[in-house]
Amino acid sequence: MLFAGFLSVGNARFLSHAINPLAGAESERMRVHLRYLSNTLEQVVLFFITNLILATFLDTNSIKLIPILVTLFILGRIAFWIGYLKNPLYRAFGMGVTAYPTAIVLFYDTYRVLFG
Repeated sequence: MLFAGFLSVGNARFLSHAINPLAGAESERMRVHLRYLSNTLEQVVLFFITNLILATFLDTNSIKLIPILVTLFILGRIAFWIGYLKNPLYRAFGMGVTAYPTAIVLFYDTYRVLFG
């Protein structure tokens, strides 16, 4: 999803007057792509760290939780991006699908690290 954001911004810049990022020629649609890209980078960092820590606590039967979380993350990012392009208020569902599982895993990781 991060790479898709890079491609989207890069292609939009290449095909417009916004090829110079300092010119201030970004359209509203490109600003949405830029915000999506920024938010996705933030989310990917948290998601990666929390799931990497989680993987150290899971046994062979429960490791299947990782692909489920990855699928939720990808679907959440898609919903966030599409919703944001339609109306900024519509990004909330995708943000929730992305952020809440990450927050739950973060709390679980913290609990496991502190209390074994």
